[in-house]
Amino acid sequence: LEPTITALEDIRKREITEIYSLGDNIGTGSDPKSVINVLEQYGVKSIKGNHELYLIRGVDAYKEHLERTRAYDETLNNVNWTSSQISDKEKEIISNYNDYLELDINGKKVLLCHFLYDFNDDKPLFDIDKYDLVIQGHRHFYQEDGKVITLKALGIGNSEKEDIGNATYMILSFKNNELSYEFINIPYAYLNTINANNVSSNTSKEKIISWIGRK
Repeated sequence: LEPTITALEDIRKREITEIYSLGDNIGTGSDPKSVINVLEQYGVKSIKGNHELYLIRGVDAYKEHLERTRAYDETLNNVNWTSSQISDKEKEIISNYNDYLELDINGKKVLLCHFLYDFNDDKPLFDIDKYDLVIQGHRHFYQEDGKVITLKALGIGNSEKEDIGNATYMILSFKNNELSYEFINIPYAYLNTINANNVSSNTSKEKIISWIGRK
């Protein structure tokens, strides 16, 4: 919740009006109800991540993937916990998230997705040759591979020391007839995140610290 609000407030101050989330707005983090509603209040267009899909379609729809990653029992517990924390209103909001989004920015084609591959069989879901730029999430850490950019998670997955304790997001724009992007790092109340009480029973303080990094 803390990095989400921090990033969205910074975005608002910059008068940016198109805001996108690549998914996993829920899962194991604190206060999913507030996170979902804050994203709605700021007009964020969200994509379903695997954690949204676990909730909507059921964990068993992804049993092959979860057993392969040895995460079935943990995920089932997290989904049950998340479901108990949110109302039918939030569940409907999540169900209405996009599967993916295609943007046309001055003739440049951009794909926004949570992950390029099927979770169970790892088969490609998209033809990336159709796009000038592809932006995905899921893996938590920043990576750039040709036209494919993997974004780090908003307040976690910080591999660079200077990013620890910062909410990190990308600004995508069009300059000099080309797509241009930059990353913004904004300090957030990471101690509140570490000490949050309203988290799944699987989510220990040590796990949250490992997500954020060390500071």
